Amino acid sequence: YLAWYCLLDGRAHEARSLAESARRLLNTVVDDRHHVVAACRAIEAQAALEMGDLPAAAALSARALDDALASSAIAPDQTSMIRYVRARVMLAQGLDPRAAHAFLLRAWDDY
Repeated sequence: YLAWYCLLDGRAHEARSLAESARRLLNTVVDDRHHVVAACRAIEAQAALEMGDLPAAAALSARALDDALASSAIAPDQTSMIRYVRARVMLAQGLDPRAAHAFLLRAWDDY
């Protein structure tokens, strides 16, 4: 989660690089749809959003959420973070704010 803390510190470029490296390393030992890989992908999405790369943020956050919801092993705090990131990306995309709000409420409940 060093990448997440880099995000919190405003270091989006470093966070994105760390999250992508972690995801690639994890892929050498677990499936690409593993819940920990989904968490890395969500961090990449948040960093991409902060860097202004909305298409990448949208693709990464959507995939992260799909993979997280497909996993029975994911921890509630991971699901919460992934829903939060997806909601932020949805708002940035100009999608229905009610849908994003629902994700944020569920993220709060999950946490």
